[in-house]
Amino acid sequence: DGSTIARADERFMMLTRKDIVGKDLAGSLPADELSRLQECLQRAKLEPVLLPTTLLSQTGARIKASLFVVGNRIESHEAGLGQGAPAYLIGIRTTSRMEGNELLSTELREEHAERLMAQS
Repeated sequence: DGSTIARADERFMMLTRKDIVGKDLAGSLPADELSRLQECLQRAKLEPVLLPTTLLSQTGARIKASLFVVGNRIESHEAGLGQGAPAYLIGIRTTSRMEGNELLSTELREEHAERLMAQS
């Protein structure tokens, strides 16, 4: 269905989980968002799509985010997904405003800051 994650940067893995590569993106969204994700991926084959949604962290924290999804019209066998499989580039913007206690269990430690700086 095209929602298997082939590559992810360190920041996305910090939001969701370290072993996200090779997993289905749907595993990082609440169950009630899955049909919206599938519809978004179908529409993104024709044109870029912006999907306001919620990501789930490994601890279950809900993170409000917007996914900017662009469909790749080039064969995706280079990414190990098989010839003809759909591929997408997904940019993620998280909101800076927290509602309630959504991320109290998540803290940015020095090791995280060092990884982010190394990505720059």
